[in-house]
Amino acid sequence: MILLSLSNACAAQNTPLSSRIDFDRREVFQEVVQLVERNFYDADFNKNSWSKNVERFQMLANQSDDYHQFSAAVNQLLNTLNSSHTAYLSRLNPRRYQLLGIMHQAFKQRDDVSF
Repeated sequence: MILLSLSNACAAQNTPLSSRIDFDRREVFQEVVQLVERNFYDADFNKNSWSKNVERFQMLANQSDDYHQFSAAVNQLLNTLNSSHTAYLSRLNPRRYQLLGIMHQAFKQRDDVSF
């Protein structure tokens, strides 16, 4: 399982949750791509054309107007890996907080993980 924990670029803020994008789409998309390239269990990406898929879904992510569209584009990319338990969960997705609640103790001591 890859738990995609992104940098402060999309960390929750002290404002009401809005579907408006308040982060750099390209930066977050590239962070997801780098996490997969660095941590995915299969160096061949399940015999997928990973780089072609990245290009294809990068365009969709760049054109997204809100969190839902951005999440959909990133998850479509991740779905090309045909790997269960690999997903991008935006701050608007309740599953994100369910996982964080479960995993909080395991990651609490790590410096490279932000909640």
